[in-house]
Amino acid sequence: MLAGHFLGWESQGIDIGESAVEYVNKELGLPSKQTTLEDANFENETFDLITMNASLEHIAFPLIDIQEASRI
Repeated sequence: MLAGHFLGWESQGIDIGESAVEYVNKELGLPSKQTTLEDANFENETFDLITMNASLEHIAFPLIDIQEASRI
């Protein structure tokens, strides 16, 4: 598998958990960084698809992240 590609998609992961980011980087060989979506500073319209698996229920103000996802 090419680093950064998953099932034909160029990918970029983020997570606030250090162990989750380390696992994705080392074990799966996919790019991931430890940050919040708001602090990741992605450019406008960077992505075609964003998934938030098991995350919104853990965010204090989920509307902020939904708006940020819409922007990027």
